[in-house]
Amino acid sequence: MPQGVLPFQYQAEPTGKGLTALAGIGVYLDFLYGIGLPQVADDAIGLRKHQGYRDGQMVVALLLLNLAGGEAVQSLETLEADEGLMALVRHAERRWAAPGTVATDRGRFRRGRQRTLPSASAVFRYLEHLAGVESTPRVAGQAVIPPPSPGLLGLRAVNTHLVGEVQRLRPCRTATLDMDAKLVETGKAEALYSYKGTRAYQPLQTYWSEQD
Repeated sequence: MPQGVLPFQYQAEPTGKGLTALAGIGVYLDFLYGIGLPQVADDAIGLRKHQGYRDGQMVVALLLLNLAGGEAVQSLETLEADEGLMALVRHAERRWAAPGTVATDRGRFRRGRQRTLPSASAVFRYLEHLAGVESTPRVAGQAVIPPPSPGLLGLRAVNTHLVGEVQRLRPCRTATLDMDAKLVETGKAEALYSYKGTRAYQPLQTYWSEQD
């Protein structure tokens, strides 16, 4: 290959198998499985007791999606194609699996488990099931806070466990909470228009300053 001003040397790698540009996510995987978060999700949410991916695996997939900068469940297909990252996920599952979990997982998939992460369509259906049926009618120009479904109450317990473990590992006597609502644009037809003129949801986010 022709050289420029600096004496760089280039070497072509014939295969990219096992490589990932998201190796830093391995630290998060170690933390999430180390504090037992997937098991807590299995117990607290309880929507996936018998077949398919467990609640904990669904929650981990959604966390990975956010950590990797994904904006829609379709981005899970990009993560699934990352062989290096999927090797890290499978290793974490085996390393921190609860006793008997690996054996029982073999019977949860009719054709055997063919993917590391659940498919985008499976996660989409799971999120709908998690949210439950909303009984509070939405009215244009009015804010609505629907009551949480049993699945969301379980997810709240998972978040409580996560915050508790952070506090246990790095105790802090002060909690300065920064709460702010953020507009998240969406193309869903049932979403109402926001004050910015686009369809959007407006979740309330809480940031614990001292724990970052």
